[in-house]
Amino acid sequence: AEAYHAGLERGRRSLVQRRFMLGELPVIVATNAFGMGVDKPDVRYVIHLNMPGRIEAYYQEAGRAGRDGDHAECTLLYARADRRFQQGFIEDAHPDAAGVRATWHRWVRSADSEGRLPFAVGDEDPDRFAMTVAALRDSGLIDPVALRLTSTDPDAPIDVSGILRHRVHEEARLREMAEYAETNGCRRGLILRYFGEDPAEKCEACDN
Repeated sequence: AEAYHAGLERGRRSLVQRRFMLGELPVIVATNAFGMGVDKPDVRYVIHLNMPGRIEAYYQEAGRAGRDGDHAECTLLYARADRRFQQGFIEDAHPDAAGVRATWHRWVRSADSEGRLPFAVGDEDPDRFAMTVAALRDSGLIDPVALRLTSTDPDAPIDVSGILRHRVHEEARLREMAEYAETNGCRRGLILRYFGEDPAEKCEACDN
């Protein structure tokens, strides 16, 4: 077995991936960064240590097994703490009104005379940064392309309704993923219905 994650040197990651694709390496232990665009037909098992935050991600990751049409298995090692863990990601990515206001004050202080922001602003958490920029854009306070403030009023009204809507959407997707993990019904049927398909009454392929 070998590891694959973003902390490895690029040459090492490439070597691990190449050995896996050639069948020289039977097991790879990886973050979900591995497998994007990897089309290896004879993967027999995908084992998830943690529940992803949405069914789309799980479906994509599980779908790396059995692409040759032969039997393959996907196992999700699930604990209810996984849901709290994913909820933490959602909370981190969606600042509340006070958090957006605090960022706005900081950006007003750091902008130059033409409202341009230093590139260091982009060093913040990318999801949280994107949500903040979207709220300020919706409020007419920032040009998101030029990353330039269109106002320097620290008390300007800020519309955070878009952040709230996006958070509700992400939490709904997390509930659906948790339902997949906890259901007593057909798991394959649940996934198919999620994607708008009409499953058979019994799949005879899931653990239920």
